[in-house]
Amino acid sequence: MGNIKRKYRPIAECEVCRELGEVQTSFYKHGWPEQTRGLPVAAGRLVPDPDEEYGSRKTIIQRCPVCGMHYKYRLDYDYDVTGSEDEETLSRLTPVQARKQMSQQEYDWWMEHLEQDKDHPDEKTRLHARRAMADHQEAEKARAARRSRARRKKR
Repeated sequence: MGNIKRKYRPIAECEVCRELGEVQTSFYKHGWPEQTRGLPVAAGRLVPDPDEEYGSRKTIIQRCPVCGMHYKYRLDYDYDVTGSEDEETLSRLTPVQARKQMSQQEYDWWMEHLEQDKDHPDEKTRLHARRAMADHQEAEKARAARRSRARRKKR
């Protein structure tokens, strides 16, 4: 994880993540400042995942420097003679969505902590934990189905 901390904190207790929603968007229309809506300031504290291989300048996996939560940052832009438009989307990822960025040990660590948060009193923390658990269950079902198909093909 590089110099990203791995001290688990529920979203409600992380000074960065508690300021961010599951999905945040921004919109900039150059030459039209009244239409500008930026990302929350906390988004600027996220850092590129040190293990990320950049396939595109427009989509980057980022991590919270406090708790290590993964986010996907996407920039879309459209050039127009009346003023180009930029739109950013920042999405909080579940461990299943960020699986390529983790070892099995880190994945298990996240799932263990998120399992404990599914009944957390804070709504953001609770909803993210439940979404993570649902993603995990779906991924496990898909994996079991693939194994079953592979066994049938071997016969």
